[in-house]
Amino acid sequence: MNVAYRKYIKEDYASCEALVSDAWRFDDLIESKNLRITAKYLYTKGALVSSNYKTVAVHQGAVVGFIFGYNSSVKKDILAAISLGIKATIDLSFKKMDKAEKNNFIDTIKAHQINRSKVVSKKDNEVVLFVVSPNYQGQGVGTRLWMGFKEYCENSACSKIQVETNKLGASAFYERLGFNHRADFDSPLHNMATKGGQACVYEYIR
Repeated sequence: MNVAYRKYIKEDYASCEALVSDAWRFDDLIESKNLRITAKYLYTKGALVSSNYKTVAVHQGAVVGFIFGYNSSVKKDILAAISLGIKATIDLSFKKMDKAEKNNFIDTIKAHQINRSKVVSKKDNEVVLFVVSPNYQGQGVGTRLWMGFKEYCENSACSKIQVETNKLGASAFYERLGFNHRADFDSPLHNMATKGGQACVYEYIR
């Protein structure tokens, strides 16, 4: 299979968001159309803004997977983060949405972030968002994407990389890559997407 790997470009955004939407089942989980659109954007764009390593896998002209990662030795784009925050505030404040569903979504995100912050180190490198189309899983695409980010971190003398995942989701994949379980945390966001799943943090140490 002839899959090419290259840096993310802005024209890839729609494809990446579609992969995220399918992986997290936004269309099934959120009834309000405007809230669903906003959630997809915030989740995908938020990961982009938080990352300084962005690589996509392309097959026959279509993006079939990507990895967005954060290398702690490289500065974040603060202006992009501020811009995203402003857009999120405007969308959630002024777009027509079911009020109860919107408030529940906001509370879910807040609870996730609070609990996550207790076990995630901001000083560590991180796999921020990592998705491979189900049709291309098990064929080495994810491993190749991971190896690129790992090398990027190692070249800047970074030896530790963390990732948030779900024990019922990609935990087995990360274990095969050499990650070890570091901590669990309660997350209504993970439970919303994967009933009975346990949010957790895994760690790779060179």
